[in-house]
Parts: sequence; C-alpha cells; structure tokens
Amino acid sequence: VAFSPDGALLASCGDDSSVRFWNTSDGSEAALLAEHTAEVNAVAFNHDGTLLASRGQDKKIILWDVEKFQAVAGMAKHKDAISGMKFSPVANRLASCSWDSQIIVWKLPSGESDKMLKGHKGALLCIALSEDGKFIASGGWDKLVKLWETGNANNCGTFSGHPNRIGARAF
Repeated sequence: VAFSPDGALLASCGDDSSVRFWNTSDGSEAALLAEHTAEVNAVAFNHDGTLLASRGQDKKIILWDVEKFQAVAGMAKHKDAISGMKFSPVANRLASCSWDSQIIVWKLPSGESDKMLKGHKGALLCIALSEDGKFIASGGWDKLVKLWETGNANNCGTFSGHPNRIGARAF
C-alpha cells in the first residue's frame, strides 16, 4: 500500500493482479486497474503524486497516470521477479531490482530503460536511492551492499560483513 503525497489517495495491490485506488476521505474505491497478469507485489507514488508504479510477479512494472487512472508505460526487461523499485526524488527516473541480479534505471514517463547496473552475484532483494538522486544502494543474496553512481552507472563501493542475505536498506 502507498499514500499519495497529498494523502488524498491510497493505492493497494494484491494477489488478484489488480491495483486499486481509494479515496481516503470516505473510503470509496476511486479506480480498479487490471493490467498485470500475475500477483502485484508493490506500489509506489512518485514525489509529486502524478505517477504510480506497480510491480508484479509477471516481471513487469506498470506506470500509471494517477489523474486519469490509465497505464502510460509497461516496463518488462527483467528476466525474473522484480523485488524492489524506487522513484528518484529529483529526476524523472525509476530504479528497479530483480532476482535476475540486475538493476534497471528507467526514463519516465516513457518507460524506456536508461541504464542497467550489473555486479551482484545472485538475486537482488532491495534498492534505495539517495535523497539527492546521485546514488543507488542495492542488496541481496550475495550478502553485499553495493553503492552505484546514478549518472554514470559505476559501482563506487561494496560493503560486506552481513552473514546472510541483505533484505532491507535505506539512505
């Protein structure tokens, strides 16, 4: 579930392959969107609340226009389940990670892939973007946290020490 930045809408997703928008003022359903073909795992609003991204077991991210409740882009370059996604707080970009051990940075609203970051050995489980949008952090089954420069896609740091997989991260 995710609240819109102004708090007027709540977005939810579920096993029924749908994304639903709810009016927080009265609890009524504002829209039911059904473009995924498998369970939807997560939803997230961009910084100004004009876009919502949903990710599913169908290996796709769908970008939704919140005002029109319509899909504006389908992003399907991951080869396995998408395990994380975050909007850049300062640029028209979305970063996603997958069990395919890749990070993809997407241009918005077109949904075109901008950069692919590779370097982990094994499934990725989480991703974070710094508040200034300059760095991406990732973690997964290889027990490593990697730091990436968003602009040039360089791996600028690898942090080890966890005895097990990395399941959460934050800047």
